[in-house]
Amino acid sequence: MIFDNKNTKTGNGKTESQNQIPVDDLLNTEQKLKESEEKFRTIAEESLMGIAIIQDDQFKYVNERLANLFGYTKEELKNLPPFGYSQLFHKESFDLVMEQTKRKQEGLSEVVNHYNWKGIKKSGELIWLESFSKTITYRNRFADFITLFDITEKKEIENRLKESEEKYRLISENANDLIVVLNDNFEYEYINEKVHKQLLGYSKSDLIGKTQLHLIHPDDKKQAVIASSKILRKNKGSHQVRFLDKSGSYKWLEISGKVFYDSKGEKKILTISRDITKRKKTQEKLSESEKKYRSLFDNLTSAFALHKIIVDEEEQPIDYEFLEANPAFEKQTGLKISEIIGKRVTEVLPGIENDPANWINKYGEVALNGTPINFENYSGSLNQWFHVLAYSPKKGRFATIFTNITKQRKFEQALMESEKQYRNLIETSSVGIMEIDVLNNKISYINPILLKIIGYKEEELTGIEMRDKIIHPQDLVKLMGSNDEREIEFRIFDKLGNLKWLSGKRIPHFDKNGNLLNVRFWLDDITEKKMYEELIFELNINFLNFTEDSRNNIELLLKTCVKLLNGDLILYAYKKNTEQSESYEILTSDNQTITYDATDFSKNIFLNEFLLEGHDFPQTFFDIHKKKKYVQTDPFIKNHNIKGCFGKIIKTHDASESLLCVYYKDNPIITSQNKLVLFLICDAIEIEQRRWQVQQDLEKQNLSLDKINRLKTELFSRTSHELKTPLISIKGFTELLLTLHKNKLDSELISIIEEIRDGGARLEKIINSLLEGTKLGADQLELDKNQEDLAFLVKFCVSELKGLATLRNQSIYTDLHKKLPTMFDKERIYEVISNLLLNAIKYTQPGGEISIKSEIIDDYYIISVKDNGIGFTKEEKNQTFKQFGKIERYGQGWDVAIEGTGLGLYITKKLVELHGGKIWLESEGRNRGTIFYFSLPRI
Repeated sequence: MIFDNKNTKTGNGKTESQNQIPVDDLLNTEQKLKESEEKFRTIAEESLMGIAIIQDDQFKYVNERLANLFGYTKEELKNLPPFGYSQLFHKESFDLVMEQTKRKQEGLSEVVNHYNWKGIKKSGELIWLESFSKTITYRNRFADFITLFDITEKKEIENRLKESEEKYRLISENANDLIVVLNDNFEYEYINEKVHKQLLGYSKSDLIGKTQLHLIHPDDKKQAVIASSKILRKNKGSHQVRFLDKSGSYKWLEISGKVFYDSKGEKKILTISRDITKRKKTQEKLSESEKKYRSLFDNLTSAFALHKIIVDEEEQPIDYEFLEANPAFEKQTGLKISEIIGKRVTEVLPGIENDPANWINKYGEVALNGTPINFENYSGSLNQWFHVLAYSPKKGRFATIFTNITKQRKFEQALMESEKQYRNLIETSSVGIMEIDVLNNKISYINPILLKIIGYKEEELTGIEMRDKIIHPQDLVKLMGSNDEREIEFRIFDKLGNLKWLSGKRIPHFDKNGNLLNVRFWLDDITEKKMYEELIFELNINFLNFTEDSRNNIELLLKTCVKLLNGDLILYAYKKNTEQSESYEILTSDNQTITYDATDFSKNIFLNEFLLEGHDFPQTFFDIHKKKKYVQTDPFIKNHNIKGCFGKIIKTHDASESLLCVYYKDNPIITSQNKLVLFLICDAIEIEQRRWQVQQDLEKQNLSLDKINRLKTELFSRTSHELKTPLISIKGFTELLLTLHKNKLDSELISIIEEIRDGGARLEKIINSLLEGTKLGADQLELDKNQEDLAFLVKFCVSELKGLATLRNQSIYTDLHKKLPTMFDKERIYEVISNLLLNAIKYTQPGGEISIKSEIIDDYYIISVKDNGIGFTKEEKNQTFKQFGKIERYGQGWDVAIEGTGLGLYITKKLVELHGGKIWLESEGRNRGTIFYFSLPRI
């Protein structure tokens, strides 16, 4: 041997060198030593590590690998003088390497055998080395046996990693965003404390080890949980939530999250959050401002349009483009908005560049110089007159607000041409015209159309008292209190005292000195329009106050009828049919309900007159107080001094009849508007009648369904128990034949009996499912809850079914918490987990994958069973958890199991719900796999 770790001693305690050795033995030993050296040199020269022996402060042996590490030849290293090897040591490692080399050559005990050090190549290049050295005996004296590995690349990687970590730490601590690392339980493991203190007021001690959820606004927690789950599933995601700071205020944060794995392989979530509170408030204000602007924009009666001016190379306006316009624009100009936006005016109105009104240059002045203008002009392209206000919201843009004054200008031009022609015009005008003399405070003129509306003759309207008599006192100030030209609506009384609504334009006329002479009104009768608005308003108020009680809704409609038709009493009568009799029930607008049998109703109640006519057109009766037949027998006519009425029959889809009648103390004047009101209210009542009838029918059906469900439950229970009795005999006798008489039967009979036994087992399983489903449906199942470990139970179920999955060449993976302690009935939850796993195995083709995972979200444990099997269609998902909701898989080309009763998932759902949990599934469709989830409350 070349070297030993110790001297060899003889049995008497002396070394071999102290004993006499025969010459032959000595020669033999030398030969072996030589052979051993040859073997060592062969191994050392082939080694991938540098090897050297240092003795007497010189290299005694150096292999080729070590010489190459430093860029020397072996001879150069061996020929170095004592301590010459020190030139290989960098000054940072010099003392350590020199000391260890010296101590090992001296055979001292306290040495370092493994360390890293920095060396210097012959070229001057630095090299990092990992050294394994030890003290040996070389040629009977101590020496340092050294093996070296080049770890320069490793050191460079470590240094770069260290620099990267320092940079990350520097960025993290000096960033403006909140940087957080969470574990898979969403507990804080790291925060950039400086930023957290600045933005939220929290230090590390406030957050590390705690979850984020308790700091999230209650309204945002559900969204946050969903977003967190999505990050875990898809490895990244983002969301916005309100976060509680230390002062108790909430701030809006925009959170981006990403999943990564640390050096230990543990899943972590990195989140970067930014304070977007100011942005959110700005967005809210902007949204509110936009809504206000849009409301004003859409409802503005004047036309509005925004344009972009187009200029030539010399910055002179040559065209403009339509950017935006409101609905009134289309009405005022006749141009469709959808056909002009984004187009130039020269495309929309060819020839406008030659219009004498010089529109393009006018608007160019506004857009380029910001000078607003207000003018009236004629557009030859549109053949319309407009009053225009134009201004520039920003350079290069101009907005126009205008009204079409064509009609007004035509009237004014006619007036300028000739007063006589004007008089002829207004006399024959379809628009009502009224003129009030301001100086004398009296009506000076009303044209024929307006006279017809109010029922007066012209000579009857002279004098100040007539002005005050026909104009509603609350509107007189509105008519006369301004010198402006404007649109106006006001009320006026006709000759019969009825209120009329007029709408139109108020045009003041002045003398040469600017003094107001008179005010002329161009008016339309909008009484019918106002009545419709009031009717719609009243019906909307009714609908807003409607409840599920149809009778109450009909009573509200009766009160509306009183108001809109000015009736003294409203009656609603409908026929009630029973197996024993017929009767009529009458509801009144003063909240009375009176029932008459059919005979009494037809003889004594005036409403029967409507039914005699047999049609559902409106009917009016006058002077009914003079009909002796009803004055004494009809309490409604007698008690309310009724003289006239107005009403109609309400016919329904099932041919049954009811009717609505308005009673008046005077004979009524019924207008077409009154008839319209009656029709609309009758339609509303007819709808409520139908709903009333549907509610009654549904109540009857619900009673029948409850009875059917009880009978079904009882039938399942009895059938299941009855099936069990013969099944016991079948099972018992097949087991008896196979146990005691098997040797008397041939193989074919044994096979038949085994099929009977297996069929009996399947039947028993179906019967047990029926019984359990029946108990669950009747709420008869009691749970035996104890504190158990849900994680252990899941692992147990997986272990039980792994053999079945292996037979189908399927892989099962788990990602579970170590412990999930909670209260549950172990047998029942075992049934839930096993059923979900069995379904995953059955409906996943051979070679598929199944994974079981646990999550903790809020106060619940979530267990998911995921497969990559045949999946569910949208229709199948709706059927999944229903009783007997089996989905047919047979004959559809899938290599999956098809047995089942359709009760498994129904029972599973009921068991989970009994424990206070929920169950649901996710599937993107056929052949896209399925994930079943169920939750149980934590303790």
